[in-house]
Amino acid sequence: MFVRISYVERLLARQRPGDFKPRDESECFDSTETCYAVCGFVGAQISAVMDSLAGGNLDNYLTVFGNQLYRLVLGHLKKFSVSPMGAMVVSQDVKRYQDLVRDFHIARLPKHPFVFFVLKHILLLTPY
Repeated sequence: MFVRISYVERLLARQRPGDFKPRDESECFDSTETCYAVCGFVGAQISAVMDSLAGGNLDNYLTVFGNQLYRLVLGHLKKFSVSPMGAMVVSQDVKRYQDLVRDFHIARLPKHPFVFFVLKHILLLTPY
């Protein structure tokens, strides 16, 4: 598990500072390349884990992995400043991460999608 989380850290480190400050509206409606890379990697790894583990072992593994992934992604997103248009990009990334974690089908991870939901909506608020 440590190697998987470390690799996700390396993928997240590739995020460019300008990813959340798009210059054009057409760049606002898709997830970032980094998000696609993380979701692709984690999805493949989770498929392999689901084929290898079962029952309580699978639940425990996915719970620990999901918690670590959540902390890692949330900490990663906090590092960036976001423009008003960039909030849409963050929103797309967060939705993709939410969908990924939802595919874990673990009951002990209910608060994470809610926290991502709140983060996404706070970023979308615009000042008067």
